[in-house]
Amino acid sequence: MPGVGVKRTEINLLLRERVIQAGVEVLEGWRLDDIVCNADGSVTAVSSKGRNGRLVLRSHGVDGGVGGREPEFTGLVQTAGMATTPEGLRGVAGMRNWYGTDTHVIAYPVSLNPHTTSWAITTRSSTPEIETWKELSASALADVKRELLGKFEG
Repeated sequence: MPGVGVKRTEINLLLRERVIQAGVEVLEGWRLDDIVCNADGSVTAVSSKGRNGRLVLRSHGVDGGVGGREPEFTGLVQTAGMATTPEGLRGVAGMRNWYGTDTHVIAYPVSLNPHTTSWAITTRSSTPEIETWKELSASALADVKRELLGKFEG
C-alpha cells in the first residue's frame, strides 16, 4: 500500500540548513545536562561548556533524556497505521479528529489511488510501554484491533 511522506532525515537536514541560514548557532554532538528557565524569558542550556540562548531545540530520539534522566512515561500510548479509506470519507480532503473519553483519533488521506488513509489512536494507559516502530504480524494486528475496538464499546 503506497503512502506519501517525507523522511525524517530530510526534514532534519532542511531544518538545520534553514536555521543556519537565519544566523542561528547550531550545536551538535554535545550533551545537554539541563535547561534552566531564567526570569527574563531566556534559557540556559547547561552542558560541560554552558551555553546561553533564547531558544533550545533538542532532538534526542525516543530513548534520550536530559541530564542522564530517563524519559518519563506520560500515560499516553499511540497506535498508528495506514488503511483503505472508508467509502464515506473518500473525496473529502482534510484531517479528521475524533475525541472520546481518554481517547483521540486522527486520520487523513495520503493517497487517492488507491484510497489510503493514515491514522493514529492515542489512549491512556497505566502500564508503561517501550516505544517501538515495527510491523505487526497478522495475529498481532488482530489482537491490537480487538483491544482498540474494545475501547469504543459501550
